[in-house]
Amino acid sequence: MTQPRFFVDQLSKKQPVLIIDKEGSIGRRLAEEIQHEFLPVFVSSQKPPRDLLSSIVFVPFYKKPPKIPENKFPFIFFVDSEDRYVRGLMPSLLSYARTHDALLSVITSIYQKKPKFWEKVVGDLRSRIFVVGDVFGGELSLRSVTGSLLLSAKHKRRITLPNHGLDDVYPISIHEVVKKTLKESYSKERDVRLFHFYPQYPLTGLGLSRIIFHIFPHIKLDLEKKKKHLPSPLWFPEDGQAVPLSPLDDQIRDFFEEDPPDEKLIKIIKEKHLDISFSQFFVAGFFIMLLFLLPLFILLAFSLVGGVLTKLSIESLEASNYPEARTYASQASNSFALSEAFVDALLPVSNIVGRGVTLRTFKEKLEIGQYIDQILIDVSYGLEDYALAQQTADNSSAKAVFIRAVNKLKQAMLTLKTIEAEGGIPQEYEEKLGRVTQAGEYFLSVSDVLPSVLGFDGKRTYLVLFQNNNELRPGGGFIGSYGIMHIEKGVLIDLIIHDVYDADGQLTAHVEPPFPLREYLGASHWYLRDSNFAVDFPENAARAAYFLKLETGEVVDGVIGVDTDFISTLLTATGPIEVADYNETITADNFSEKTQQHVEEDFFPGSQKKKQFLKAFYDQLSYRILEEKSLSLPLFLDSFITSLEEKHIMIALAHETDQTPLTIANLSGSLWDSRSEREGVFNDFLGIVEANLGENKVNPYIERYIKQDVSLTDEGDLLTTVTIVYQNTSSEASLFGGTYENYIRFVVPYQTNPTTLVIDGEEQVMLATVEDISARQARGRVSTNTIQVDIGEEKNKRTVGFVIEVPPQGKKEIQVSFQSKTSFSTKDAEFTYDLALFKQPGRGEDPYSFHFTYPNAFQPVFVSEPLKFQKDSLSAFFLLKKDTSLSFILGKK
Repeated sequence: MTQPRFFVDQLSKKQPVLIIDKEGSIGRRLAEEIQHEFLPVFVSSQKPPRDLLSSIVFVPFYKKPPKIPENKFPFIFFVDSEDRYVRGLMPSLLSYARTHDALLSVITSIYQKKPKFWEKVVGDLRSRIFVVGDVFGGELSLRSVTGSLLLSAKHKRRITLPNHGLDDVYPISIHEVVKKTLKESYSKERDVRLFHFYPQYPLTGLGLSRIIFHIFPHIKLDLEKKKKHLPSPLWFPEDGQAVPLSPLDDQIRDFFEEDPPDEKLIKIIKEKHLDISFSQFFVAGFFIMLLFLLPLFILLAFSLVGGVLTKLSIESLEASNYPEARTYASQASNSFALSEAFVDALLPVSNIVGRGVTLRTFKEKLEIGQYIDQILIDVSYGLEDYALAQQTADNSSAKAVFIRAVNKLKQAMLTLKTIEAEGGIPQEYEEKLGRVTQAGEYFLSVSDVLPSVLGFDGKRTYLVLFQNNNELRPGGGFIGSYGIMHIEKGVLIDLIIHDVYDADGQLTAHVEPPFPLREYLGASHWYLRDSNFAVDFPENAARAAYFLKLETGEVVDGVIGVDTDFISTLLTATGPIEVADYNETITADNFSEKTQQHVEEDFFPGSQKKKQFLKAFYDQLSYRILEEKSLSLPLFLDSFITSLEEKHIMIALAHETDQTPLTIANLSGSLWDSRSEREGVFNDFLGIVEANLGENKVNPYIERYIKQDVSLTDEGDLLTTVTIVYQNTSSEASLFGGTYENYIRFVVPYQTNPTTLVIDGEEQVMLATVEDISARQARGRVSTNTIQVDIGEEKNKRTVGFVIEVPPQGKKEIQVSFQSKTSFSTKDAEFTYDLALFKQPGRGEDPYSFHFTYPNAFQPVFVSEPLKFQKDSLSAFFLLKKDTSLSFILGKK
């Protein structure tokens, strides 16, 4: 929306201030207060009065929020209406405030239903949260307990208090809210970011009535024994500052001195109290039953029908009956729409009887139901078009149909993402629809390159690396086998399995191996089987494709790396696979062990046994998925997404334009770092990457515990110690056990340098690698505790590598200390620490502990999950099974 910006530029030279209030009451009064000093840009569904329009910029709010005008706002005021779409603006508003040094002031309520939403925002340095009580005044009085009592006193001269007047109320006038919000927002003191705008000690209804009697002594008071449903406060923040409020009697006097509200509002108030006879009461009750209860029953009936039809639509979609799924979803949406119409008809009456909030909440659920039905319709069209594209002979026509399918699925995923972000998926649908949310994230990330990747521009050839992570390598595991896969128009044409030694045996040229392979593995040549020695998988993929071409002449469009864990999770979705020729039943639990037995037993380079067994197994697996179609889609989505997140499957494409979206979505095991260098921010990084050089399959027996201790000094030095404790649980009797000969590399920021290395309590003398053999021999040993350390660089990261051995039933403890220089100074107002943890492909989940200490003059002002704040430090403990970020902001006390 560019028009509002033009108005802002032309209307006034005053600084613009952004005010977002869907319901409009508080926002309008904020605009009235600041219009002489600033230029209010008012975003609301309620059009302000004509006299105010001449001095503000009004941006209409319809079903969804409009695009915010692109101006520099020193202040942003956000009034929380608990609308999921409006709340969806919060991440972009916080980002805007940080980028443009603006102050974001949020007005929310103790009666809101999702306090955790704001608890995450409280720590942001550029925001202030004002939690208000029971706001009365203007249009808000109809929804306020205090306001309804005051309106009754003003227009009916009578107050009726339910539950003997013993219910608690937390009154504050709308004028007081506006006055205190502006005062605290303009204040330069920014240590406090959470403010309480409600009485510290609540009043009862009787206490409030006494204050009203002082102003209107002739008001009548009625006490009801029957307890009336009153909204209960849901959020009393423990932290923050209680703001002193004006005396309540002054606030109430100001309320009574206001101009009378809307005529319709007065009419509603006066008609709520009438003297009627018993017969009149009976007739009125009969019509209330007809006008209220009957529509209520119809409302419930239509909503129940809508729920049933939605479930039927999901079942039809899972059964690939797309037309039937659309029919059910369309009928369900119509039922929800009819229910919503009845809700709108009942809202005026429900407001009178105090059930307006309940009915509005029910209406939101009906709207969500319609969104879900639209998702089902879009998905059914998308999947139907995808199947049609596969059957279309002409490539250009097939591609057009596929793009249409992708657009439908994109629309569905965007809608689902919006609902899920607000926790709006109903419980009965959450299990089924929740599974596809993360899949939708990945789909949206790569959707633009799917036509090319899936072969709608012509047949695509992919190299599949079967990496055995029982013999761990940096890229995921030892490459014992590989496959050549062809895809055209989204259809898997074939997958041909090869023994890696078949290809390596054809290499005639010499390729010099990396120093660690030559030094520690004794490799004189470099082959496809050892091509995944880099930390960055796309680099490994490029090398693998190079070796494949060099050895076999095959050119591929991309490389897919999978390990044994991925195949095991895939078997969870397919069920057991019968390999009849070998009289074996392969399951998710025994896949690794059974294949290991068949592959390793009597193996020698050039043997056909491994290739034949793997081919028999993968042929049966492909048949189960493609022909029998017995794959459980929900289980497959779960296993596939988990494998992507934990790097048990990775994809790297040959063309950079295709690869970029995969890198950004973290689908390629890349070392690419999206973070930019900023003043006052230290971007830390830690990856621990291992290579099993013992030529055994001992990794299932290796347990490790990782601990990272970081301290920030007054001088701006960051001191880090990483401790790893290894336990080799294998024994002499263990199948595939043995000594773990581990070439370990620590990946850290480029400006970070190792300072000390301690192994089993003994400090080591670190000697930098000298690749020339004669020079290394001439240097000799410095001491008995001397270790060769390889200092390298990969993708703008520093690597520190060396070899350790962990014997069977043995234990090994390693401590490596690093030092980094940051831009931090004790004179700074704040310091941001952002740690990216890189999880090695092929590894399982390792216990990880983090501990950070900082100067006494500072304290945390923002902490990400799962960090916990302690007295003078921050700590976290979790299982490291995927790339993880930890970040926090320190501010001066």
